[in-house]
Amino acid sequence: FLLDDDNRILDNNFLTKLVSFYESIKYSPKIISPVIYYRTSLKIQSAGISFSYIFWKVFVNTHIKWDFFEVEAIWGNSLFGKGKDFKLARFDEKIWFIREDVDFAYSFREKWGKIFVVNLPIYHMERDKTWAEKSFLVWEAFKKKVKNRDIFVAKHWNWFEKFVYRLFGRWFSLIIWYGKKIIGKKRERSED
Repeated sequence: FLLDDDNRILDNNFLTKLVSFYESIKYSPKIISPVIYYRTSLKIQSAGISFSYIFWKVFVNTHIKWDFFEVEAIWGNSLFGKGKDFKLARFDEKIWFIREDVDFAYSFREKWGKIFVVNLPIYHMERDKTWAEKSFLVWEAFKKKVKNRDIFVAKHWNWFEKFVYRLFGRWFSLIIWYGKKIIGKKRERSED
């Protein structure tokens, strides 16, 4: 069970229920994740994610469909599965912490693994972040975000998606990120 250090579990039977869900899903190899709530609110922070090469961004699912449902990818916030299944795909050490978990999810699926979200709450007690931190536009994060995107595209997209990305998407996203970075710096100065 990979669990973030800022997650909180309130149900004393959480692990028993998680194992029960895991065993009821008749597919192997698989990894499951509980529904991630923002702190102790009723706001779902993530119930699976998908990545769009057209829009160059991650889309987060914030709706529970059934007791468990398959997703395209998942954040690495809290993952549960057998050790042998986790070994099918390794975390890529060339990818810094921005989107390394999305890369892991895609790598796992490329090895015929499936990822499921189960309807069990877990609370992500992360601290408040600035707008720039949420966009990964502070410190060296900006350069690493661009590098990580290039690695991700090279590993997981087909030739057409790579062509469109190199011709248009990479430059379009760079313009947007640079714009956000400039706006973020102006916001930080005005907050000081």
